[in-house]
Amino acid sequence: MRLDNILHEIDCAIDQYLWQNETLNKDIGYENGHLKDSRKYDEYEHRKEHIFTEYDASCHNLRRKLAEAVRVYRGPRNNPTYMPEAICVGTGNILYEGLNEKIPLLQRFPFSKAGFVPDIEEEILTYRMYCLLRSLPKGKCTFYIYDPAKYGRNVGPLAELWSCPEVFPSGKAYVRGELASLLKEVQGKVARINQYDLPSKGCEDWWEYNKKIEENKENSKKLLPYCVVVLFGLPQGADQNSIEEIRNLINVGPASGVYFMFSTNSQENDENHPSNTVAKSIEILKEKSENLDTLSILQQGDLRHLKLKQDNSLFERVLQGKKIRDYVSNYKKELETWRKYVVSLKEMLQDSNLFSGSAVNGVDIPLGTKENGELGTLHIGNEPVHVLIGGATGSGKSNLIHDIILNACWKYSPVELQFYLLDYKEGVEFNKYAMDGCILPQAALVANYADVGYGLTVLDHLTQIYRNRVDKFKKVGKTNYADFRKAYPDEYMPRIILIIDEFQRLYLETANSDKLKALMMNLSKLGRNAGIHMLFATQSLKSLSDFNEIKSQFIGRLVCKCSIEDSNSFLSYNNAAAAEIKIPQVVFNTQNGIPDYNEILSVPEVKDSYFAKIIRKLKSACSSRGIKVAEGKVFDGEKQPSFPGNGFAVNDKFYLGTQTDYDENKFTFSLEKGNTENVLVLGKNTTSLLKNFMQSALEIKKIDHVIYIGDPNALPGISFTDKFCNFDSFQDFSLMYPKEKPSDGAQDQPSLKDLEEERYLIIVNRESFPTFSRTQRTEGQDWKSWLDAFVNTLQKDSHLIVFYDSASSWQKIWREVGDGRNMFHHVIGYNIPPQDWNTLSQISDNVTRALVKQKRSEKRAIYAYEDQLIMFKPFKDSDGSE
Repeated sequence: MRLDNILHEIDCAIDQYLWQNETLNKDIGYENGHLKDSRKYDEYEHRKEHIFTEYDASCHNLRRKLAEAVRVYRGPRNNPTYMPEAICVGTGNILYEGLNEKIPLLQRFPFSKAGFVPDIEEEILTYRMYCLLRSLPKGKCTFYIYDPAKYGRNVGPLAELWSCPEVFPSGKAYVRGELASLLKEVQGKVARINQYDLPSKGCEDWWEYNKKIEENKENSKKLLPYCVVVLFGLPQGADQNSIEEIRNLINVGPASGVYFMFSTNSQENDENHPSNTVAKSIEILKEKSENLDTLSILQQGDLRHLKLKQDNSLFERVLQGKKIRDYVSNYKKELETWRKYVVSLKEMLQDSNLFSGSAVNGVDIPLGTKENGELGTLHIGNEPVHVLIGGATGSGKSNLIHDIILNACWKYSPVELQFYLLDYKEGVEFNKYAMDGCILPQAALVANYADVGYGLTVLDHLTQIYRNRVDKFKKVGKTNYADFRKAYPDEYMPRIILIIDEFQRLYLETANSDKLKALMMNLSKLGRNAGIHMLFATQSLKSLSDFNEIKSQFIGRLVCKCSIEDSNSFLSYNNAAAAEIKIPQVVFNTQNGIPDYNEILSVPEVKDSYFAKIIRKLKSACSSRGIKVAEGKVFDGEKQPSFPGNGFAVNDKFYLGTQTDYDENKFTFSLEKGNTENVLVLGKNTTSLLKNFMQSALEIKKIDHVIYIGDPNALPGISFTDKFCNFDSFQDFSLMYPKEKPSDGAQDQPSLKDLEEERYLIIVNRESFPTFSRTQRTEGQDWKSWLDAFVNTLQKDSHLIVFYDSASSWQKIWREVGDGRNMFHHVIGYNIPPQDWNTLSQISDNVTRALVKQKRSEKRAIYAYEDQLIMFKPFKDSDGSE
């Protein structure tokens, strides 16, 4: 029972006792100490004793209740878990005959009106600050101080807490000339509470929001703090505009958890205001506020018999005592410990929240703990549409990405949200979402070890999704994703988030910067209409001038620990907040990095052991609820396809592997008529390509004969047919196929003429091709003359495929063969250095410039033909060779 109610009951009991005695006296006729009728003496004494017995019993019970209430409320309470309903603001004594009880003076909370004191009693404001600090949950009482005369000294012992943002968010006292800045900061706080916090829980005011947290037994760190604005010495430094703004904030304060208290002397007028306008305005403020000198729930006027004597010496004793200094020191230490607490991922992934979210109006993804203990959430929808993540190596950037993915997938089912995960960090991060066949249900794509070309095809794919969705919207008269989902709630159309880790590689290594910029511009500006969003992560934005063209579309920023320079780059030119935080903190900003919108979050650790457990639980939930999962496409840039059991030729074309595009299409090509339709294969360890060409050639119907010049031991496992012929060296081949048929009449002797009449494919392996020399003779024939004739035969329908380790070794062999170096318009490079591409004159300059940027890989090959460029993964032989 509340203390004030008990005191009122005692006062009523006294009143009842006195009234009963008065009634008895009148009834019996007792006046002036004598009974009118002495015969009624026994009756009078009996009834009087009965009244006293009842009164005494009632008093005994009420005294017990009073003692218990005093014990509970004695002194300011030490930081309860949730918001209290009353605050102790002082002490006093309750006096009556035989009663002298020290009691706390309480004030109902939250306060409904502002408070004021005369400036000669400013220590009351400081004492009130101390009472609030002790009476509210730890870290949930913040102060904004205006102290134009004493520059912050008015906070007394609480000055030790200036460095604690949970207590003093500004970290200072505002002085003369800074009142407008203080009020602007408070305005921003009130705006955020009313525009974001309260609507997020469907609450009308600050008290309802915090009571919901208590009723649901949620972590008290989620409580919205109580904001106390303390203005010492008004009207010093105040103008009429400031006073008007104070009045506006006082009016909206109670619903927003903002409380004003101030000291003033109406006898003094600011010399800068010769008129009395400001002084009059302050008098109006006072009329609508409460005097803190005597304010408590229990007022003397509320009691008829009990006397309340307030202890007016308490303020000075407390503020100068050791007890408050010890409390403040302990409070600071406890805040440091409290600040280190980070809500765990397990606490965030509550069963009650599994698949509880709708992505119609966007997604709200839990991230971690704010400095005030609230749970911070990342909203992705109309604003912000896209998010930029930054942070130095080891800053927790990858952990943050995993935190986002797992929390999002826990809250939103695959029919509400799907991810495209593109990993440029050597496949070490996103492979966790597709291990041992256990694929994240919300993953439409998990791409590891992806190359830049593959990334472009993913952007192409998402652009096509965008077009398809927009076309669908137009057909039903809708303009955007949210409107369509509301009108057709059963239509399968999840929101899409593309996450690219180390996205800078797209810009730095792309072979087609124009296409990249066009795709990025389109998705960044128009993606929101189709429910397509991007989340890009990198260590630095240096040398990414092309990205700056769309950076403003990524108004959401999550920045881990990094240098001042990088913080300014990720957030804004004057925002170095990310350089000042500690791991696992992150700067959260949803307004293009503007410093006023910084929030600091602590992100929970995502351990490797979590992934499989969480993914299995998500899959189980989808299965039990009959929820359609995402495509679950897995691309591994380092995994080569195995040789097909059969069908090395597709549609009478060479079939060499799979393209590194989104659909991983088969890589096939054909050779048409013409003396340039020949293939140059450069690179070491090309055994699999050699075997693949050979097996395809044997299956292609339009090839009549396959001649292999080289060591046959390099072709294990090939099923040779009768159209196959092998020569150990090119000289042996030239002897078997002279320029002309011999004149001795041996018509069955083949010659180069046969290559014109039938379709030959000649495959030459490395050292089998000799070094040409003008003086070289073979069995009487001129070698150069024979070679020229051989080249001419390739103008018909025969073709040549040659293998060399490098461009230089090939050019060294062919430099004396007339136009021989320009006859290979099909080039395949396999893990060759960039400079090799520069030496190939048969490739266009645009393609050459693109090829120079390509990253070398032992798992991928590049096919170049005129202006065409295709990256593909060659088949991997069963013996493990490439």
